Amino acid sequence: MRMIMLGTVAAAGLSLPLAGHAVELIVFAAKGVDLAMGQVVQSDSPLRLQEGQQVTLITDDGRTIRIDGPHDAPPLAEEAGSGSSTTVISALKDMVAQKQANVTSLGVMRDANIGGAMRADESRQNITMPDPWAIDITRGGSQCALTDQPLVLWRPEPGPADDVSLSLPDRRLRATTTWPAGYDRVRAPNMEIAEGEAITAEIQGRTAEITVHLIPASVKSEQARAAWAARKGCERQALAAVANLKL
Repeated sequence: MRMIMLGTVAAAGLSLPLAGHAVELIVFAAKGVDLAMGQVVQSDSPLRLQEGQQVTLITDDGRTIRIDGPHDAPPLAEEAGSGSSTTVISALKDMVAQKQANVTSLGVMRDANIGGAMRADESRQNITMPDPWAIDITRGGSQCALTDQPLVLWRPEPGPADDVSLSLPDRRLRATTTWPAGYDRVRAPNMEIAEGEAITAEIQGRTAEITVHLIPASVKSEQARAAWAARKGCERQALAAVANLKL
């Protein structure tokens, strides 16, 4: 079971494949085959799958490739006709463009005083995240974090100094740290969180139930991280990552 120790740091190297060289593919999911989530598969090495076995891989440029058995060829081989490829990044880019267009339209309406004030939920939806992989403590649901970097908490509107706490289900483990006044981000208190584990964030009497999904250290590029996050249900962070890349 993959876990993240909050407050610890591991060095993360970033390598780019050269033309004509094998590239690393990251296992996102595997069915009926002994491959772990986050495991690295070389693009030029044969991938052998029996009938009923299935592997989903993510490329460095954010493509998602599903390969169904039977299969006995390198993952990116053209003869892998039993599989399918999805360009998640292209879909995310389209969504980013649409959201930016919505923000522009809302701004024009607001300047012209048409339709009244912008709704609070629309305003919140279009806030740009300064760090796509920070955890928004004001929102519940699925959020993604990097295993090789310390967990950072984010509040869209910096406020006064206050204590923020994280707790696991049934409050069997609870950790607290002080959030300095005027800061929008703070290092999370030390706590071990497993992949897919639910935590409760609490500040100023308000709580958010958050399911944390951990992006493995083997997922190195922002495109691949965005694709991973999108498939884990961390859509807002995936969109923020793609928007920051300005692809």
